[in-house]
Amino acid sequence: MLILLFLQNFLFNINIPPSAHTYQSDVETVHNLIEVEFYELERFNSPSELLSKAHTYILWFNAIRKNSYKENKTPWEIIRERNPEIPPSIINFPPVILDELFSKRLESSLRGYHVIPQPFHKYN
Repeated sequence: MLILLFLQNFLFNINIPPSAHTYQSDVETVHNLIEVEFYELERFNSPSELLSKAHTYILWFNAIRKNSYKENKTPWEIIRERNPEIPPSIINFPPVILDELFSKRLESSLRGYHVIPQPFHKYN
């Protein structure tokens, strides 16, 4: 349900405008933070443990972790300032393992004429 809500209301693709250099730097900063604060510190014994710890990190990052470069606000505080109508569930999205999503077949009505249903074959 949350994924459907997200897709219907909040998911969109925006190109970075010319000369808007901070847009890309925000993305790169987040990638670095995730690397340093999560992947370098945590250890995982299974995919389910990875997903559980990642979900906890996502919640902490979005709801609790203040960003000194964003006026000491959390991502959730910034979202609420920009659009108070967005439900709190938006920051509680579950992490997914993309390889598992790619290996699932799509409905035939959703594929194009020359599009293969799976981009790779998973060998055991």
